[in-house]
Amino acid sequence: ISPTENGTYWVDVFNANGCFAQDTAILAVAGDAPLVSFTSGLSCEKQFTQFTNTTIPPSGTITNEEWILNGAALNSSAPEVYFEDTGTYEASLTVTLSTGCIGELSGTVDVFPSPIVNLIIPSICEGSEVTFANQTTIEAPGIIDSYLWDFGNESSSTIQNPSTTYASSGIFNLSLEASSSQGCIASFGKSITVNSADITNPFFSASCKGLTHLFRSDTLV
Repeated sequence: ISPTENGTYWVDVFNANGCFAQDTAILAVAGDAPLVSFTSGLSCEKQFTQFTNTTIPPSGTITNEEWILNGAALNSSAPEVYFEDTGTYEASLTVTLSTGCIGELSGTVDVFPSPIVNLIIPSICEGSEVTFANQTTIEAPGIIDSYLWDFGNESSSTIQNPSTTYASSGIFNLSLEASSSQGCIASFGKSITVNSADITNPFFSASCKGLTHLFRSDTLV
């Protein structure tokens, strides 16, 4: 039974032989059970997902929130859960009110694949164009649909295998961010060295006609 008001309630029972019995109970309704609801952010593998309890108590206040997420029991209004792998996971929330009334909601969460960002960084010289080989992958059924490069030289690109030119030598911060069609994002960053292209202090000695001559540079690059 689902009592909605105070009063005396009874139950009639008949067994297989047709025998009859009756029992009564006096119930005091403390309040309404909460209509439990919660939301979760985008769930991507090897990342944290935040869950938020959005339950509005019909009366009283929330005194306890018990989640079962990724097989673990948590007590929080907005827990964060780390999903190591893709798949479908069960999620449930039980809410207890100060009136003693309890409500529960169960559902599932789909965890999508994240991009695995990787690239090949060649030897780089100042003033020469360099192309970066993007080797980013993603597990099916994920699809990578966008890239964002920052070359650290005040230029960027959104193509898969971009080129750029460093006007000077030195250390630059290179980064690549990849996004999937489901919205999962992963990034990679690395400090790279751009080598000097200067050729200075050439050394050569007197030469004679008809003889092979060796040129040497004392340049340190």
